[in-house]
Amino acid sequence: MTFSITGRCVETGMFGVAISTSSISVGSRCPHARAGVGAVATQNITDPHLARLVLDEMEAGYSAQEAISRITENREFIDCRQLTAVDTAGTTAHFTGTHILGTHTVHQARDCVAAGNLLSSAHVPEAMTAGFNQDPTAHLADRLLSGLEAGIAAGGEAGPVHSAALIVSDKMPFYLVDLRIDWDEDDPVAKLRQHWQAYAPQMQDYLNRAINPTAAPSYGMAGDPQACVIFKWTVRAKMPSLCLETRSCPCLYPLPPSQDLQSDMVPLPWRPMQQHAPLPIYQDHNRRKMLWIE
Repeated sequence: MTFSITGRCVETGMFGVAISTSSISVGSRCPHARAGVGAVATQNITDPHLARLVLDEMEAGYSAQEAISRITENREFIDCRQLTAVDTAGTTAHFTGTHILGTHTVHQARDCVAAGNLLSSAHVPEAMTAGFNQDPTAHLADRLLSGLEAGIAAGGEAGPVHSAALIVSDKMPFYLVDLRIDWDEDDPVAKLRQHWQAYAPQMQDYLNRAINPTAAPSYGMAGDPQACVIFKWTVRAKMPSLCLETRSCPCLYPLPPSQDLQSDMVPLPWRPMQQHAPLPIYQDHNRRKMLWIE
């Protein structure tokens, strides 16, 4: 029903989890991480609170194995749970109860542990740890996704998966990466990769906005005081709220005069223009200089 990989980056100290399952919104329940402490995945018949308890134990100084042992000992319904963890030393640990669904197994490797239940094959977790360690120089999010993708390639779950999630904790009390595909009929892991590829170039900007907004780039929106509007070009809307009138096609932006563009400015993707709302059509790479139409 679920397969996951929990890992650490030895170079940066980041922790994270990548996970996929057949049920909805796996990211809301199963992956957990805490900056400077470790990461935990809780799955099968999931109790999200177990992950927080394991992280609390690791934060108190216990190893991953000690933390899981302390939390699972004599706990009610623990035979229905599957847990994995990694700590600050890169030590990994796991627990699999006696009432776990279908084919289930765990594989541990350097700085990571993969586990699954209701799997198509017992070899899936081993493929996941191999995928994780294929490029130790990559960002932890990339490595976790590579592990998850390797699990899919090895057969994944016995049935189709519909949700996937990726979290990474770094130095702040909030996640550096927190991406989810809550439901997808076709391939949530591929969608998750697309989300990461879109988010990765902006990740540092969003972190800077939390730590020091003055060091962060503009949002590139009308009304943003950091956006330096260098030109406003007024046109008449032929069909308000739909698109702009041009010489030939009512669905294309008119081209601004070349002298109004600067060498470091690039066109933005097409978007419908709402009535009376200025719309940026060109910007520089730092989103500080804008060219608007209104």
